[in-house]
Amino acid sequence: MRIENMNASYNSRTDIRMYHAGAHLYRIFNASKFSFIAANSQQMLQLKSAGSFILKATPSFRLIKTPESIIPFEKSKYHLTGEMMTTRQIQLLSLQVKPGYTYNFIVPNTYFFIAPSFFAGTGIDYHFLQQPNKQINGFNLNLGYRFKTTAGINNNKYFLTAEFLRDHSRSYLYRSEVKNTYVECTLNFGLRF
Repeated sequence: MRIENMNASYNSRTDIRMYHAGAHLYRIFNASKFSFIAANSQQMLQLKSAGSFILKATPSFRLIKTPESIIPFEKSKYHLTGEMMTTRQIQLLSLQVKPGYTYNFIVPNTYFFIAPSFFAGTGIDYHFLQQPNKQINGFNLNLGYRFKTTAGINNNKYFLTAEFLRDHSRSYLYRSEVKNTYVECTLNFGLRF
């Protein structure tokens, strides 16, 4: 979080924990020609290049907690509810809807492929701010995007791929933002029996 009226952030802390659970649900619009599981996880082979618009819905639950206050008491009037109080826990029940597109480029007469995908969208959170004597509930906006590209070889005997993934979501609470970004770079190898 940024310090009020300054272009600086608070110091890093090791006492805050964030727990996140959710699911990605997909609706693929060109499933007759495009295989999402071939592009995304190499569970099938796709022999010709094809793509599809995809609608992705992500329900999730996030819990942020600390034995101390998430915001220093003296700065609490600038964040969350705007009141001088201690907040030790924030819960967010979220739903994001992200339309996107994935294309699986197949190099002709080979098993080489590259499959980029991009999703971006918005949604709503229902938040619970737990304070010593009361709980504050309400709705707030969230935004997010997800970019993934997978490239490699996928044939009848094995697959070998490299993947890059960046996933970002941001929730806007009163005068504050809760951001969650992660990046993955992976190499995958599998044999088919």
